[in-house]
Amino acid sequence: MTDFANLRALLAGASPEPWFTHPHDVPGEPFPWSSSVFWTGGAQDAVPRVIVARADNPDATLIVEAVNALPGLLDELERLRAALGQMEVARDAVAAELALCRTALAEPLEDEA
Repeated sequence: MTDFANLRALLAGASPEPWFTHPHDVPGEPFPWSSSVFWTGGAQDAVPRVIVARADNPDATLIVEAVNALPGLLDELERLRAALGQMEVARDAVAAELALCRTALAEPLEDEA
């Protein structure tokens, strides 16, 4: 099973998204490539950004898209798990009511006694 708390902690400790695969995608970053992974965040950018490898590298694209999508995916998973928990509570309540009805129907009616 995936450790979602650990994923959230890793996200909190990493540089903020969005991440990019090309410096030209970052507003105000007119510099050429100088390494595979580097930080942006000069005077023109108050928030540091991360750029991973090159845009034509499928691994870099996967990493960037996964990092950018992960917060939303974790939020959606938590929402769906909460909804599932509510449905399970409702199902259990209906099952308890059904059991009471079955018990009541199994007892003889007063006219039959």
